[in-house]
Amino acid sequence: MARSLETTVLVIGGGATGVGVARDLAMRGVETTLVERDTLASGTTSRHT
Repeated sequence: MARSLETTVLVIGGGATGVGVARDLAMRGVETTLVERDTLASGTTSRHT
């Protein structure tokens, strides 16, 4: 799946940290894109906290 994307900040990873950072940036008005290969919070963070 090749797509062209233009954004100010690209956050890679939808764990607790990635989602938190992306949300904070978006709330501050920064154009933010979050990418995750699986369902959000389905990785290490969700198994170990």
